[in-house]
Amino acid sequence: MIVLASDHMIQKGKEFREILQNAVDEATKNSVIVTLGIKPNRPETGYGYIEVSVKAGESINLCMVHRVKRFREKPNLETAEQYFASGRHMWNSGMFIFTTETIFKNFEVLMMDHFLIFNELKKVIATGSIGEDLTCLARDHFENFDKMSIDFGIMELSSTIRVIPVDIGWSDIGSFTALTEIFPGDHNGNVTRDTAAVLVQDSSHNIVVAKNSVVSLLGVENLIVVRNGDNILVAHRDRGQEIKKIVSQYNNYLRENNLSMSQ
Repeated sequence: MIVLASDHMIQKGKEFREILQNAVDEATKNSVIVTLGIKPNRPETGYGYIEVSVKAGESINLCMVHRVKRFREKPNLETAEQYFASGRHMWNSGMFIFTTETIFKNFEVLMMDHFLIFNELKKVIATGSIGEDLTCLARDHFENFDKMSIDFGIMELSSTIRVIPVDIGWSDIGSFTALTEIFPGDHNGNVTRDTAAVLVQDSSHNIVVAKNSVVSLLGVENLIVVRNGDNILVAHRDRGQEIKKIVSQYNNYLRENNLSMSQ
């Protein structure tokens, strides 16, 4: 099984496919879970990290299989800078390659409750039911699963994790700042998407997404400006990963005022 996200950008497709084949071979021959670690090109607080197990004085070899020392949660800027400088930390891509036999053995050891529910689901599947009938029979079992990410339940605890460090032109497109990695900016580094026009005077390194609007920038830099209907967001680029906090406030505002999203 190869677990991939649907919204990641990978620019080096040929190299990526070759690495996946290597990962499949490793996972099959050695009964391990393989993940891909992205070679970082900057300190980044928006990604989790994988610390690669290498001896003192040794460096990480791209496209080679390494042992995982530990997974690291999204860091603050100071810690991200330390990770970047160490040369031992990769961005966690969230991509995993494993056989079904290996992953079920890990469930049996690390997430026994899940494993027991899987065994009940096997009995349901063995009935030969399909479609809506299968859905109805299986629904109660699915509702019994603890809502825990496989990252926390298995990947961060398993002793059978391996990582292949890669440089494949990867971005998870997880924030507006990712647009600067995909689309070219003007001579001042301003990136504009889906906007009628942007008028710029002494402004640089801004990101503007404002459908059917004319946006004027005067003497500003490193801003994110987004217009969606009647809603306008202005944020500093350094805070791009925190926009979810504003979204949460916005949803609370709608509920408190009995408004729908369309309003």
